[in-house]
Amino acid sequence: MEGVRFLRRLKYNLIQIAHRKMSCFGRTFLALLYICLPVSTPVLQPDDHYALRYRIALERVVKPVMHKVYLLLRPKSGKSKDHLFALNRFSQIKYKKTFNVSQRRKLDNDESSEGFDISLLYLLLQHVCGLADTNDSKWRTPGTLENSLTLLKNHRNTSAHEDISFTFGELQKEIKDMEELCKSVLIAAGLKSRDLLASDIAEMETAMEEVLLGGVDLWEPYKDALLKLRSEQKTVLIREGRKDILSLGKNLRILNPFSWLLDSYYSHLDVEQIFTELTIKGESKVDMQHLITSKLSSSGELPDVIIASGPPGIGKTSLFRFMVHDWLSSQPTILGMENIELIIPVELRHVFSHSVKDLLKDEILHSVSQQLETDDMISALKNVSLLWLLDGYDEASNNTKKVIKEICKKFPDSRILITTRTEFRNKIEITLDKIKRTYLTLCVQGFSQSNVEECAKKLINVSVTDEVENTLKLQSFMDFCQRDNRISWDVFHVPLYITLIVILWLNNPDKVSLVKSRSALYCLLVDHIVQKLIERDSFNQLNQLKSLLQTKVNVFLDYLGCVLWDKQSD
Repeated sequence: MEGVRFLRRLKYNLIQIAHRKMSCFGRTFLALLYICLPVSTPVLQPDDHYALRYRIALERVVKPVMHKVYLLLRPKSGKSKDHLFALNRFSQIKYKKTFNVSQRRKLDNDESSEGFDISLLYLLLQHVCGLADTNDSKWRTPGTLENSLTLLKNHRNTSAHEDISFTFGELQKEIKDMEELCKSVLIAAGLKSRDLLASDIAEMETAMEEVLLGGVDLWEPYKDALLKLRSEQKTVLIREGRKDILSLGKNLRILNPFSWLLDSYYSHLDVEQIFTELTIKGESKVDMQHLITSKLSSSGELPDVIIASGPPGIGKTSLFRFMVHDWLSSQPTILGMENIELIIPVELRHVFSHSVKDLLKDEILHSVSQQLETDDMISALKNVSLLWLLDGYDEASNNTKKVIKEICKKFPDSRILITTRTEFRNKIEITLDKIKRTYLTLCVQGFSQSNVEECAKKLINVSVTDEVENTLKLQSFMDFCQRDNRISWDVFHVPLYITLIVILWLNNPDKVSLVKSRSALYCLLVDHIVQKLIERDSFNQLNQLKSLLQTKVNVFLDYLGCVLWDKQSD
């Protein structure tokens, strides 16, 4: 045994010399060293195996240490789950919030704690082992048992990232840090439980040395297990992620022309029924069918990011919602969508998270986060064909814009489509230039003349069931749109405006037909919007007369008009 340890130590010292003193020759010498001094099965050790050794250290050394501490500090009898529910104010709601589905399954089935992973052991150590409350500063104070456990958990979080890599020197430093933390944890736990853990510390140090110096028989079996785990996590991500996006998609189906009114007013305006192809231009016209397969003229490659910009109401949000619906459909119409394994749709104006992790866990992938650790989820996302759909950069808070930048940097291999008003396009381009992401800028221009009629037809079809009446109303409406050019074409080609005008027309065609100017049309639209506003159920519950509400709204609009007039005068 001593002879083997001597060879390991000799090998360790020679490896250090090879890495510090020699460049290319050092690499060759290192390879020969493994052949000439095979403490275990001979192996040529390339740098990319160092990340694997890092993960092995967590599995074979850190996890047993945390398990040992858990056994020392937990109540001596009873089930782990029972210990949790014996805590003051620990409820089923907190149980589900604290532990994911996989962890709860282990606890519900009273599985042996030897099979618990680092994440589950850490949560149990936090709650049932007599340590400080989870909000206590001890978890952030260096030198405490709580902080040492947190730092070991952070190492586990680091290991979840697919793209980690180390040089030998970096691996040596990480292994040393884990070894010191494990030693600190064992000493503190021994003092707390009044147990002598000298033999456990010596065993831990020997195990860490074996992780650093062991040959192929150490890491090859674990490599296969890791690949299998990655594959299983990817399967869970795609399966549960589709459920999450399907749930989100149900709330993104209605193309409501009044975003501040309830969708129930316009539940018949379903994206599947009324979405009409938009005119989109880059350097030339872009067919919507080729939206995500359009390539950069400079390189002939697909861009990392597609920026879809345009003025308010031009159809950017409708495009975003249609793309969500198209991906969820059994036969996508946008080419390339069938190859996207998962989409992440985000309405940027509604984001309240401060990081990508929180955004995914709390706002988008609820089912996935119940099955996978957040870091594992992000790692798995990097391993799938992913499309981010980000709607409304112009409405994003400064904090949300930081999250957008984090998405662009953290997922270099994913595709991103982001919509924005025209005046904010340049800010996105500057950000992408700084982080070296390629982009294609497209301009959404609304409807062509033929698509105005198609959109009107779809809107009338979902509103008027009688076929004869339907045909008459469509013809009458198109006559109104085309007669005498009394209302400029730049009104009718805007999807929001044409939707509003059709709604007005269906409510009172005689009144709309009297409109002879754009300003008169806008006044009619404002009256309609005000009418819908005062009909909201939330206002009705206040038991106020509609006439009083109408007066209050009119006073506000007059005040708003004065403010805008004064601002223009300045």
